[in-house]
Amino acid sequence: MAERKRLRIQPADLLYLVALVCLVAGVFLAARRSKVGVVDFAKVAAEVGFEEQLALNSVRWRNEAAAKSQELVAEFQETRIALQEEMASAGTEDEKTEFQVDLAARQRRLEGSLRQISREIVEQGQQQVMEFRKRLSPIIADIARKKRMDIVVDSSSSSMLYCNGKVDMTAAVVDAATEAFAGEAGGGGEQADGNVDGLSDPPPEVTIAP
Repeated sequence: MAERKRLRIQPADLLYLVALVCLVAGVFLAARRSKVGVVDFAKVAAEVGFEEQLALNSVRWRNEAAAKSQELVAEFQETRIALQEEMASAGTEDEKTEFQVDLAARQRRLEGSLRQISREIVEQGQQQVMEFRKRLSPIIADIARKKRMDIVVDSSSSSMLYCNGKVDMTAAVVDAATEAFAGEAGGGGEQADGNVDGLSDPPPEVTIAP
């Protein structure tokens, strides 16, 4: 029977294994020591009035966008009527074709402008939310430091399944933000010129007549 070879561990290998175990244990313990705080951004936005202010601003933006869109459509309609009259008096088929191509290009530009106006409404809302989050950041950071939190997550946007109430900082953030934004409309957001009743009124439809 062949002799079994004994596995010999060199001192250098042993030291490497010990160092590796210590490193893993250190990372694990450090992770366990990290304290995570939770803030419900949606609740904060509602409590300090930002949510209502954003809704008011959205109504005003939509109304302004509808008015601008209707103005562009009206200008296009006038141009189209003029081009159609010129096309009717055109002497050749080539001239009529040129008018049709010109009219089609103008309509494509109009449709592109209308789409851009719609995108701007969304971008305005996103920008206001970003500005509000930016204003909340130092407030949240200050409370997190006082509570010795290492990480703070937004419970309204993450897939959180459980949260210990002891780490929920929402109430403290609401109180601090309310005090910081005191005297400002809607948590320091842009002042709306719109009417509260306008929240139930959709913006006028803009159509291009055939």
